[in-house]
Order: sequence, then C-alpha cells, then structure tokens
Amino acid sequence: MDFGSASGAVSFAMELYQRELLPKPHAGDIPLTWGNEKAAMQLLGQIAHRQGLGDLLAEGTARASRVLGPATSPYVMTVKGMEMIGADVRSGARGWSFGSLTSTRGGDNVRGTHMRGEAISSLALLAPERISDWESYSAAFVNALDMFPPIKTAIYGIPPRVDPFTYQGKARMAKWFEDLFSAVNALGLCTFPADKLALGPTDYADLLSSFLGQEVQPEEFMSIGERIFTLQRLFLIREGVSRKDDTWPARFFEEVMPEGPAQGAVVSRETIEKTLDEYYDARGWSRDIGCPTVQTLERLGIAEAHERKKAR
Repeated sequence: MDFGSASGAVSFAMELYQRELLPKPHAGDIPLTWGNEKAAMQLLGQIAHRQGLGDLLAEGTARASRVLGPATSPYVMTVKGMEMIGADVRSGARGWSFGSLTSTRGGDNVRGTHMRGEAISSLALLAPERISDWESYSAAFVNALDMFPPIKTAIYGIPPRVDPFTYQGKARMAKWFEDLFSAVNALGLCTFPADKLALGPTDYADLLSSFLGQEVQPEEFMSIGERIFTLQRLFLIREGVSRKDDTWPARFFEEVMPEGPAQGAVVSRETIEKTLDEYYDARGWSRDIGCPTVQTLERLGIAEAHERKKAR
C-alpha cells in the first residue's frame, strides 16, 4: 500500500466518523477517533486484507465516497482521484503544492515538485530585517543549481529570490522538475539525487552518454523528459482528463485554516488559475483544456505518434 493513499483513506474515514457521516453498516466496531493509533493500525489491516470498511477504502476514497453517499464527497482529498500527499496546500510550500495539481497521476507531487528547489535554510531569513541574509542565501543557492540560466531567471528572478511562499515562478519550476524527473525515471534511477539537487541534467546527460557511447547534451536530456511528460498528458486527455481536473478539493479554496501559524489562510482560485495559465504556456499546451498543441508535438518529434493514436 502506498503511504499517501493509505493515510488518506484512514484520515477520510476518521473525519467521516467525527462528523457522524459514516453509515452504520460500514462503521464496524473500530473507534475511528482522531489520534487513535490503534484504530489506525486496525483499519490499515482491514484495507490490506479487504475486510469490513477496509474492503471499501481499498478502492480509494473517491470510489468509497460514491458508495457512502454525496454527503461524504466534500471530505475526499484527492486530485484526479488519487489521495494527496499529507501537506495542506493552504500553508505548505507553493511549488511543492502546485506539483500535486499538474502531476499526471493525481494527488502526489513525486512526478515533479517533490524537491528542494524552493528550500530555505531558515524561515527567519524571510523577516524584513534579514533581507541581506536572504539575498545572500538566494544568490548562493541559485548559483549552485545545475539549471539552464534562462530557466533560473524565469523561476527565481533577478536578483534571485528563493521564496517558498509565493506562486511567482512556480509554474516554470514545476515544468523543470517534471521534465527532469521524467527523464531520470526513464533511466530506471531513483529520483532522490535529483530532488535533493545533488545531480542535475549535466550529470545525467554524462551518465547517459557513457552508457550509449554517444554524446547526449543536457538540453537533449531535458527534452527526453519533456517528451515523456507530454505523452502522459496526451493519454490523460484521451481519457477525458483536462484542465477541470487540475484542481484541489474545494475546501482549500473555501475553508480558512482554523489554527496554527497559517491560521486564516485560504487558497485564491484566481492565483491558481493564473499560475495554471503560466504553466500551460510554458509547456505549449492550450489554456482551455491543457492539451499539448500541434506545434509542441512537432517540436518534440511526437506529432506522428499522436496522429497514429487518433487513427486507431
């Protein structure tokens, strides 16, 4: 079981239990109260062995909600039907969060923004009186990145700013790391060295060049990743997934954070729609449904393959 979907299923059941929305035939005898570790472990066992409520949750919370009734749908925390990795987008790092919208497989960001591209050594650097320290940190951080200079500028600006709490530049950040991770995945390698910024396209292009016995430039390596990610999007478009599905559950836009350091925070739909526009533009996808354009397919050398699929 994946930890993201399994934990999402447990928290979904616990919230329904708290709100008295879990129908008695499905509730069973497990006291699904928040923080009840024993209950969580019992429910995970039921999911693994397809027993009781676990048999229903094993199909995912989106499917489970359709069985449990429409009153449960506001508490389904998924994107494209997949449970989100446990980070609240109202308070989390913006680039990290945005990746769950654009991920081809749904509510996780392992396809792209599961990375340190907006990492800051200490939140204290963002204090107004620490601006010189923030600028120094940002300059050193961005200078060390194995990233093409125009992309660095598009993401971090001039002078560079590493800021996890702005959506500015995050559309280009998402595209960069999605392309990088897609190419790394195609090599059959773990993405951790890439998402921890230890290796970049220069390193991977050198590795691939040595393996193939022919020169592969870093730009070519990134194009390989972009081609893969674009093909995945074409598959989604064919299956009816489009811009309407590149969104978070409504409660993030409507319910404010009730407590904690981000108390009162809520996501702006206008900001997200604007960032999605920037993302589609960067990828060469249409703004209306997020479909790769013919020009983009031709640039990536996959227009012919797309035409063959349509003919079938």
